[in-house]
Amino acid sequence: MISAPAAARPAPEATRRNAYWRLLGVELRRFGARSAVRWLLVAMLAVVAVTALAAYRSTVPPSAEQLRQARQLYEEQHAVWEDTGDEQLRQCLEQEAVERERQPDQKIEFACDQMEPQLEWFLPGRTTFAQSASSWLFQESTLLAMLAMVVGATFVAAEFATGNMSTWLTFEPRRTRVFTSKVVVVTLLTGVAVTAVAAVAVGVSWVVSGLNDATTDATPALWRALGGQVARTGAAGALAAGAGAVLGFLLRHTAAAVAVAVGWFVAVEGILASLLAALLPWTIRLTLTAWLQGGTEYSVPGVRGADGSYAWEMRELATWHGGAVLLGYAVVLTAAALLVFRRRDVA
Repeated sequence: MISAPAAARPAPEATRRNAYWRLLGVELRRFGARSAVRWLLVAMLAVVAVTALAAYRSTVPPSAEQLRQARQLYEEQHAVWEDTGDEQLRQCLEQEAVERERQPDQKIEFACDQMEPQLEWFLPGRTTFAQSASSWLFQESTLLAMLAMVVGATFVAAEFATGNMSTWLTFEPRRTRVFTSKVVVVTLLTGVAVTAVAAVAVGVSWVVSGLNDATTDATPALWRALGGQVARTGAAGALAAGAGAVLGFLLRHTAAAVAVAVGWFVAVEGILASLLAALLPWTIRLTLTAWLQGGTEYSVPGVRGADGSYAWEMRELATWHGGAVLLGYAVVLTAAALLVFRRRDVA
């Protein structure tokens, strides 16, 4: 039997790359075939529907009856202001002066010059697309991140629950490849899905706001900011899905992964961080907020005053800080899960 010349044989490195790409293809098909994953993706679209409904209701203009009632209340309150406005203004300025003396290191503004009643104070609350689009997307993003985490957890944990993981390792015994292929697929596909859902949510919110004539203040700068926020939402969804997948490798059960995540947020993010303010800029909740919103602020107790109370200090948390902390947590968790998966018996 004549063997093929060495030049005609595929290089070992090329063979390994082809095998890994085939492994990724298998995981892609498994991801699409998992019914729980499909239902969770449908739940993401349901989040879009809820956001659209909230956008429509918050941009509805006041009715004729609401306008009539608001004008009546305004006229009554303005009549009172005409009789007592000077006295109210004097008292406000005095209280402002007293407070400034008590806290000379703080900027005290009582807005006394804005006390005169205005008609819009009595109208039902209404917002516009430009005013609320970012907050709508942020509220949706946190839910999408939670769903992405469950997608990753159930995609991996189901392999252990059904016994498919041990069977699969008989065909592909190199555990690092199995681990990375599953994590890469669930991270990329879920990240793309979350990005698409976030973009659709922004578009749908704009459409429903337009039905109430509440999109006239949208500017190119707003759209650029929303585009960046959509991209960051997709990245957060990808990280959340990857974190869910590695928790699936560590705990081997979807419910256990969700329980650990909930326990972390209650014990560490809720209780411990409230006792140790120094932990706040390292919590997932605050760093995720900074990443999604393009920066955020948080308060910490400052110097204790003469009366025993604390003067709270506001501190900023940059976008890059939030992203770097989240990425660092993901890397550490992934490394730990890979080490456990390589060393622990699957059966």
